[in-house]
Amino acid sequence: MDRGVSMSFDQLRLRAVERATTTAASLRRLPVAARRAIAATIALALVIGAVTTVSVSSAQAAADARAQAQIVAAQTAEQRLVGQRRAALASIQPLGQLILDDSNAWASSASPLLSAGDVATLHSVAGALDDSLDRAPEAGASSSELQELYEAKLTMIWGARERLTPVIASALAAAKSQLDGAPLADAASRQAVSDSMIALDFLWRDHSSVTVPLSGLTATAAAVKASHEATVAAQAAAAAAAAAAAAAATSKPRGSAPRAGSSAAAGTPEPVCGGGVLACSNQLRAWAGVGALSSSGALNAEAQACAQRMSDSGSMTHSAPPAGRTWGENIAMGYASETAVFNGWKNSAGHRANILRAGFGSMGLGHVGSYWCQVFG
Repeated sequence: MDRGVSMSFDQLRLRAVERATTTAASLRRLPVAARRAIAATIALALVIGAVTTVSVSSAQAAADARAQAQIVAAQTAEQRLVGQRRAALASIQPLGQLILDDSNAWASSASPLLSAGDVATLHSVAGALDDSLDRAPEAGASSSELQELYEAKLTMIWGARERLTPVIASALAAAKSQLDGAPLADAASRQAVSDSMIALDFLWRDHSSVTVPLSGLTATAAAVKASHEATVAAQAAAAAAAAAAAAAATSKPRGSAPRAGSSAAAGTPEPVCGGGVLACSNQLRAWAGVGALSSSGALNAEAQACAQRMSDSGSMTHSAPPAGRTWGENIAMGYASETAVFNGWKNSAGHRANILRAGFGSMGLGHVGSYWCQVFG
């Protein structure tokens, strides 16, 4: 260090000593009372300083306590949220598993009520749900992480339901179509299909499993189809038997007696019809020696109204005979073509008599679904 600077420090130190000595000497010259007052002032200053230090220390401790309490409260709140999020995740898992199980069961059911597109949708939904439901939260996951997982799973589950709703609608529509196409099925089979449709629709809306109702609907739809086909087969057998009997008795045709010179009177076999009702009726009338029928627009309208009425009511009933005119009506249900329904009428005595009645000169034909009506005038 520079000597000049060292001298300055020495001088300062000497001055400080001199001042302290002078101050002490001055204090000794003061009266005792004055010296005591100065001492008391100095003591008071020391006490105030100590109190201030204590106050600062107490404030810091209080601040530290508040911070710690806030940390504990935040930790407690987070633990509570974590518990709530885990409970929410657990609550949606069963619904997702139910939809997954249903999708797998439907896809493998081979139900004819499900189209190939429906089955593809079921497989797709099952695969997506399987992946989503397998995602489990980490052991130390935070509440925000658990909330994110919950929202992702819930979105997947509701999305799966939305994708399966058209599949349910498709199965119901297929069952309804099968029911409408089986008008000759017995009443019990038809009612079973209706009940199964209602059960399937209700349980789906109720978020319940519909594997059993879908299987039930498949079975009842098959039963109503089988019942209808059995009735049609029985009718066809009866018609065939009647035709065979008629062919065996060609010398005694049923209905109006054949006119002299007709094919029937000459022993010619009854013609086999393979066309429309009007053409077949005229073939049979010509064979029996009866004049031909012509098609009537008015009678066609009456016959169509008759068929529509029966289809709307779901039952075969004759129309009310019009007053003041020659009139006849044949009705039928369950035949697939004009040839089939004509053969059914031809092989029934009352219907055959209408077809061969010489007093009729025109006819009309109506057809709605499986209901048929032939009107004469």
